[in-house]
Amino acid sequence: MRLKFSCLPLAFAGLLLLQGCATDPGYDYSAFVRARPASILILPPVNQTSQLDAGPAVMALATEPLAESGYYVFPVSLVRDTLKANGVTEALQAQSVSPAWLRQTFGADAALYMTIQRYGDERLEVDHEIQVQITARLVDLTSGTAIWEGTRLASSRDRGSDTDMRLGALVTPAVNQLLNEPADGSYRIAMAAVDSLLQAGKKGGMLYGPRSPNYALPDMPSNKSP
Repeated sequence: MRLKFSCLPLAFAGLLLLQGCATDPGYDYSAFVRARPASILILPPVNQTSQLDAGPAVMALATEPLAESGYYVFPVSLVRDTLKANGVTEALQAQSVSPAWLRQTFGADAALYMTIQRYGDERLEVDHEIQVQITARLVDLTSGTAIWEGTRLASSRDRGSDTDMRLGALVTPAVNQLLNEPADGSYRIAMAAVDSLLQAGKKGGMLYGPRSPNYALPDMPSNKSP
C-alpha cells in the first residue's frame, strides 16, 4: 500500500558511566560500508517497560546523535503522522512494515529499529536507581538486511563521566534530585544511553555518515576506534 503524507537548550549536570560495549570490538562493518546509508528513518521504539513516555522520549532523543554523526534524519513527527495516517499506530506494527515499503514511501536509505528494555526506577535491596537500557538495529531498506546493531545500559548508580557525552560531572545533590524526580531523571539518563549508543566513533558503534567531516570511504579509517 501507499502511505499518505501529512505535513525537542538542554543544560544540565549529569554523570553516568555507561555499561558494556555496543558490540564486540571486532565488529564486522562490511555490510555497513557496502550499504553506505546517507539518510535514516527512526521507527517508533518497542517499549517493553511500564513507562508510557519511554517510547516517544527515546524516539525523539535518537535524532540528535544521528544527525551529529553525519546522517539526514527524517523528522520523527512526520514519521509518526505518516504511519498513523495509514493505520500504523503501534510500535510493533511499525517495525513489522516491510523495508521495501518504507524505502518506497520515505525514500530513506536505512531504518533504525529500537527496543527499550529498561526505563525508570529500579528498586534494589539497599537503594534504588534509575536505569535505561536500549537495543538498536540499523536495517538497509534496499536489501532488508541488518547492517549494524548494538545495546546500551545507563544507570544513575554509576559514578563517573563520559567525555564523549553531553553530560558533565554529576555532584551528589544533583544525583539526589534526579532520584527524587524519576520521570525527569529517566529522560536524562535515556539521553545518555541514546547518545552513547548512536553517536558515531565509538568502539563497535555506528559509523560516521556522509555529512560528517570524519566520513571516509571505502575503508572508513576515521570510523575505526583506536
